[in-house]
Amino acid sequence: MTIPALIKRFAITYLLSLLFAFLLVVYFRNSSTLIIMTAALAASTLYVCQLFCRKNGRAFIRREMLQAWAAFLAIDIVLQGVTTLSFVGTAQENIARLEQFAAGGLVFTAFLHGICIFLFIFLAGKVASKKMLAAPAGSSGEKDQNP
Repeated sequence: MTIPALIKRFAITYLLSLLFAFLLVVYFRNSSTLIIMTAALAASTLYVCQLFCRKNGRAFIRREMLQAWAAFLAIDIVLQGVTTLSFVGTAQENIARLEQFAAGGLVFTAFLHGICIFLFIFLAGKVASKKMLAAPAGSSGEKDQNP
């Protein structure tokens, strides 16, 4: 799997996770979305990173990890900005809400989610490495060969 494919999968997975999370928020009539959005971010990041490790048979190298982190963070910030808009109020209310997010929430969200994304990418690599080390010999598709 390539890094662009990883980024596309993350974007789709994270968007679907957020849509499902907001349906849960509406269903349970809960107004707090911080935990739900962070759980969607964690689940999406772990899923696509473990998929990358499984398909490639290795963990991320440093360059790939940094590329994935930067792309995931950019996608996260864009989606956080979109979720800030409710599309219910007037255009002036939505612009004011977006300005408030850009003034204070953007820095906090970028910092906190940046740390979370990096941590989950790192953990996915560690888990994949341990699974590959613990895999029985010959499980990588090699057939038993008699000399």
